[in-house]
Amino acid sequence: MSVLAYEELKGSSGKEVWFRPPRYEARKLFPQSPPKVRLRSSVHKLQDISLGGLAVMCNQAAEDIPQIGEVLPLTIQQLGFSIFESEARVCRREDTVFGSKLALHFIDSFIEFDKLLSRNTQAHISARNEHNTANDHLIPKDYRLFCADVLGTLRSYNRVIEDNAALARVADCTLDFSSCYDSCEVRLLQQWRTIWRTGNDLIRSIRNDRDVLQATKEFSELVLTPEFSIGQIWNRSYAKPMGYPGDFES
Repeated sequence: MSVLAYEELKGSSGKEVWFRPPRYEARKLFPQSPPKVRLRSSVHKLQDISLGGLAVMCNQAAEDIPQIGEVLPLTIQQLGFSIFESEARVCRREDTVFGSKLALHFIDSFIEFDKLLSRNTQAHISARNEHNTANDHLIPKDYRLFCADVLGTLRSYNRVIEDNAALARVADCTLDFSSCYDSCEVRLLQQWRTIWRTGNDLIRSIRNDRDVLQATKEFSELVLTPEFSIGQIWNRSYAKPMGYPGDFES
C-alpha cells in the first residue's frame, strides 16, 4: 500500500469542490405538521430547509410575492408560534402551475436544527395546552369515568404480564409475550360485551353535537389509544365493537 504525499492528493473538482449542507424535506423533518413561513404579510408552505436557507411554495392568493434579489424578514411559524427568525435574500424563483416556488438564503444567520426542533416541540405543547383548556369542559364526565374503567381493565392484565416478566428476568429467561397477550384476549372477551355496550350508549348520547364529539374523540385518542397499542391488541376482533370514538359506529 503506497502513501501519497500531501501534494499528490487529488481533491474534488467542478461542483463537488463546494460543500453543500444537507437539505431536508419539510414533510420528512416535520411529519406531523410542517411549519409555515411568513414573508411580509403572507404565509407560505415550507418545502425544504437546510443550514443556510429554505424553499417555500407561495400561496397562490398572495399579492406580494418577493422578487429575486429582494431582502426581507422571514419567520418560520408552527401553529402560530415563531420558531425561527432571520433576514433572507430571494436567490431563485420558479413559477409553476401550483404557484411560485422561492429559494431564500439566510443573511448573517443559520439554522441550528436541535434548537429548531426543540422550539417546534414547544409550539406543539403550547398549542395543545391552549386547545385542551378550551375544550376540556366539553367532554362528558360519564365518558371520562368510562375511559378510567377501560384503562383499569386493560392495565390489570398488563400488570400481570409485567410482574411475571420481572420474575422471568430474575431467572434469566424470556417471557413469551405473544402467548401471554393471546391469553389476555381470551379472558378479556368475556368482559368486553359490557364495555362496548356502555361505550356505544355514551357515544349515541353526544353524536349530534359536533364540538362535543370532536373533543371526546381527541380525549379518547390521547387516553385510550396508547393503551391499546400495548401488545398490538387494538386491531383484534374485540376492539372495534366497543364504540371507540375513532369510528363512532354502534
